[in-house]
Amino acid sequence: MKSGDGKDMKNNYDFTDEQNLMYLLIFGDKSEYEIDIFKYIDNMKEINPFIEKTLTNLKKSGVKIIEDILILTENKNSWIIKIEK
Repeated sequence: MKSGDGKDMKNNYDFTDEQNLMYLLIFGDKSEYEIDIFKYIDNMKEINPFIEKTLTNLKKSGVKIIEDILILTENKNSWIIKIEK
């Protein structure tokens, strides 16, 4: 298992995209991530619950959220999160 990029997390287990994201955010090496929000949700109504759940899980894991920005435009749908471990 790699902890840096999250690409080799599977070890005879099938993880959801959301579980892979959480692993990456908690154990990854970076302090800033740009996340394609619609990879994890199906519609606009799910944005706030998804972000709140993710931020809550990070806080419970001891990850400090420095900043999070949601960018929704015609050309870009990203959630930028800056964290400290």
